[in-house]
Amino acid sequence: MTRSKVLKISFAGIFLVAVGAGSYFLGDKYAIEHLQVIRVTPVQLSDAMKSDHFYRSYRENTLLVSGQVLTVGPIQNTFIIMFAGSNNFPVSCEFPKSATPPAIGSQITAITEAARAVRLPTGVLLKDCVIP
Repeated sequence: MTRSKVLKISFAGIFLVAVGAGSYFLGDKYAIEHLQVIRVTPVQLSDAMKSDHFYRSYRENTLLVSGQVLTVGPIQNTFIIMFAGSNNFPVSCEFPKSATPPAIGSQITAITEAARAVRLPTGVLLKDCVIP
């Protein structure tokens, strides 16, 4: 290889690394500036998912979901609660098995990332919920 080819390849590599690093830091800046914690009800989440605007409305947000526990059930290594009040398109929250299940009928606030939510055929499943 000639010296000019080596220099061109080196500059191309440096350019690609600079563009990649710049993109990473701009993306990080955007993500940090747009982080929001939003307080919502199960009914709001149910309506948003049923109307197909859940991800458009909440995707980049951390959700504080407050509501009454309707059911609690174990599923493999987790347990799932269903919130009362959104029975036509129910909202469920999946917790790790190590968490303490809340009592049926109790009022809870769960924290979850909206982007991890799953639309089920008949409801909404919020993944990786935590009770503060």
